[in-house]
Amino acid sequence: MNKPKIAVVMSVYNGEKYLKEQIDSILSQNEVDVKLYIRDDGSSDSSCDIVKGYSDDRIVMMDSDSNIGVGRSFFTALFFAVNDEFQAEYFAFSDQDDIWLADKLKVSVNQICNYQDPALYCSNLILYKNNKNEGLFLKQKPDFEGALDAINKNKIAGCTMCFNRRLAKILTDSPLPGDDILNTRYHDTWVILTSIVYAKIVYDSSSYILHRIHTNNEYGEGEPPVLKRAFKAVCFFVKGWFNFVFGKLKYKDFKTLSKNYSYRIGFGYLKRTCRYFLDILKTYQGSDLKYIKMLADYQNSLKNRIAVIKNSNILKRKEESRLFFVFKVLINFI
Repeated sequence: MNKPKIAVVMSVYNGEKYLKEQIDSILSQNEVDVKLYIRDDGSSDSSCDIVKGYSDDRIVMMDSDSNIGVGRSFFTALFFAVNDEFQAEYFAFSDQDDIWLADKLKVSVNQICNYQDPALYCSNLILYKNNKNEGLFLKQKPDFEGALDAINKNKIAGCTMCFNRRLAKILTDSPLPGDDILNTRYHDTWVILTSIVYAKIVYDSSSYILHRIHTNNEYGEGEPPVLKRAFKAVCFFVKGWFNFVFGKLKYKDFKTLSKNYSYRIGFGYLKRTCRYFLDILKTYQGSDLKYIKMLADYQNSLKNRIAVIKNSNILKRKEESRLFFVFKVLINFI
């Protein structure tokens, strides 16, 4: 019996500390034919040397010479893997610093292998901090019935995902969001949103991955809280303004950096994502469609803003206070 062919896609950025352990765990997966596609996103450490140190034809190191951001980098690698001669039947995303248990991919494929239509497997996470199992991340199953929750706060990590070629083709054949969206919520949110519209989603409350938590996490449990990110943003803009005033930074460069940083902290993300979602995933008919439209158009009139504020308990993140959400609406932040 032939083993299922799985393409694992990884984006690397300054991951030298944990990279080898993760690569080894991927290459040691049970009962699958795995090929690992790695794109370096402009690392300045020894990450590339670590990858090139493997003499294993199951590893493909993609040529790259620029930093394009996490989300764009993952999708670039996915495009390459989908069109590679390996012709994988399934695709999975990998972070650079986790540890995969030996049956992760086998379990993933077994749960979606009988679906002929687009299908996505995703799972819980075992939080792994200071080489210690901190328990499961999700305490209950996420809601996949509507898109609004995923737009607002996607709880499914890309590193748990495995999907069939039918879904991979939809993802790579459809227009991708711009960097203003991908650099805020990355690749995994767009995969979940696309799957809610087009695919069967199979969720596993168990986990076969040790998700490493540390201060350098690009995304997820390790990302800094809102107030800390807001403080960093203020410091960034003040520093940039002084560099511009004293001639150390051109206005054009300061404007570009400020725009990219505002995207990174989520300024206007909700509105932009709702608009893009409505434009690209046009067949969506979920019960929360009217609320997505409401968020997409909230800046267009006072009437729309009032409607958003009136529905703030539905539209805000579950863990977010209503007062804070209303404040964001008034300053055009969402």
